[in-house]
Amino acid sequence: MKVLIAGDDPVSRRILEKCVRSWGYDLLLAEDGLQAWEIIQATPDIGISIIDWIMPGLDGTELCRRIRSLSARRYTYITMLTVNAQREDLLAGLAAGADDYLTKPFDHDELRLRLVNGERIVRLESSLAAKIEELEHALNHVDRLQGMLPICMDCKKVRDDDDYWQQIDQYLIENIGADITHSLCPECLAKRCAAMDEEDERQDSIGVQNETAEV
Repeated sequence: MKVLIAGDDPVSRRILEKCVRSWGYDLLLAEDGLQAWEIIQATPDIGISIIDWIMPGLDGTELCRRIRSLSARRYTYITMLTVNAQREDLLAGLAAGADDYLTKPFDHDELRLRLVNGERIVRLESSLAAKIEELEHALNHVDRLQGMLPICMDCKKVRDDDDYWQQIDQYLIENIGADITHSLCPECLAKRCAAMDEEDERQDSIGVQNETAEV
């Protein structure tokens, strides 16, 4: 998972970089808010952002607002870094879209646990988004099936959107992912049984005729 660290304090940024990299994360670094914003716009798969509260160019709260304005991208878990965790500042950060905060100097074990928590939330959100996409895809197919469906009056083939005619069972498999099983309705079963009885009678009649001819 990609992690962005944004902060203008080189010492703090270096400590964060060493810790996060040692835990196996793919790391991106920004020296101020504007550089962080450029990286975020160019890298849509950033999972976690660790943002310093006070930075030149863009401060942490404004950067949070801009990240949350990118509604079309995957969810980014945002942790704010602050020296003085005043109540008003925390409320402002949460209102801007931050998920968590960490006071400096930070505890390494606490940082690690917060990253694990953020990673879990991002993966859950990603899984949920995939399920929603699958559901929307299925509903689109249902809507298509509820509309007018061109079908041949003789062979009963169905015409798809590409003007290609195919058997209706194949159409259903390709468009709604259904598993097709073949059976006979009672009416068709009765017709088939009657046809088989007629064929048996015809074969019996032919056999009788052959026996008579031999005699």
